[in-house]
Amino acid sequence: MLLLYKISNFKSIYDPITISFLGNKYNDDTQYEAYFANEKGQRVLKGIGIFGNNATGKSNIIESFEVLRRIIVSSIFITENTKLSFLHPFEFSNNSKNEPTNFYIEFFNEDNKTLYFYTLSLTKNSIIKEILDISINNRTIHIFKREFDNLEINHNYFKENDIKVIQERNLKNKPIVTFGAQFNFNILKDVYNYFLNKIYIVSGLAMPNAFGIGKKINEDKKYQEFLNSFLKASDLSIYDTKSVKKQINIIPPNFSDKIDFVSKFEKTNVYDVICNHKVGEILYELNFDFESLGTKKIMAFSVPIYQTLENGGLILIDEFGASMHPDLTKFILGLFFNKNTNKKNSQILFNSQTTSLLNSLILRRDEIYFTDKDEKQITRLYSLKEFSVRKKDKIEQAFVNGRYVLPPQTDESGIKL
Repeated sequence: MLLLYKISNFKSIYDPITISFLGNKYNDDTQYEAYFANEKGQRVLKGIGIFGNNATGKSNIIESFEVLRRIIVSSIFITENTKLSFLHPFEFSNNSKNEPTNFYIEFFNEDNKTLYFYTLSLTKNSIIKEILDISINNRTIHIFKREFDNLEINHNYFKENDIKVIQERNLKNKPIVTFGAQFNFNILKDVYNYFLNKIYIVSGLAMPNAFGIGKKINEDKKYQEFLNSFLKASDLSIYDTKSVKKQINIIPPNFSDKIDFVSKFEKTNVYDVICNHKVGEILYELNFDFESLGTKKIMAFSVPIYQTLENGGLILIDEFGASMHPDLTKFILGLFFNKNTNKKNSQILFNSQTTSLLNSLILRRDEIYFTDKDEKQITRLYSLKEFSVRKKDKIEQAFVNGRYVLPPQTDESGIKL
């Protein structure tokens, strides 16, 4: 489970911002128990929501986590000359472009009861600093520290030959945790596997068919059962779903029509999703393509939500609630706060414009963050904890009225038609 995340010098984020899943000792009357109790007796929050005006950096926070995951997971394929072109430092400063982007994360592995502290600072060309520490039974152990070409490794956790392999063969632009996973070094592989298997990232503006719903239905009956129950609970009038597999030929667009594509190109499988709507006692089939955008979004979300709840981990959702009724957004959020549906200590981090979620019955005061930009166009992140908020205050109304961050300063007088 995620405990803390810190990022600096990424897109609109220049100065460090921190998101903490360690809860305060509030007794807010939310509908569900809002936290887990970890091995140290700490309250670890199940969910955090980030709210703010457009263009204040909410999406950049989610994207920074996606970039960190990509660096660790995808770097397994890079070469010495690979440039991390997707790493974007803060643009509105002459200094920031030459400074590294900095990540820091703390997470707890419930399988081996180990707490991990991981630091990664890098530019597009090379890693500047990388540190891994762990904590077992309240005892902190230094695993390795890398600064430029200097590397310190704990000899108690690696064989001498393994240390030699890391020192001689790892690349300047590849994280050691990634390299270690390639060679099956367990303690390094733990960090790699956390990002590979426990992190799910969703864009609320993504194409609804991007998650392979049809293939998932076809291959995983347990998911199909979850999807059908999920759609019924969402009150979308969908009775059940099915997937129809068919084969098509891959046809390059610039080839002549005279070529016999059937014989020249291999076939590939595609999956049509069919939704059965029950009207009275009669079932009517409707292709996924003809469903509303909101229904498509709900169905698309079902795949990563199912995977997160089934496997345990963290789901990050950008623009949570886009094209969805506020009650459906609340319903999805409730799946993570309800111990009957969240049995694997899964967590959710999202940003949203759905202000109805700013309700003390839904989110506690330590589960709400706000973004804003200063005069230098730098994203600032504030926790609701930083404001004098009482238990019964109407948070949504105060947010709309500009108590926490100023609302957009619109001016139609400058419009030219």
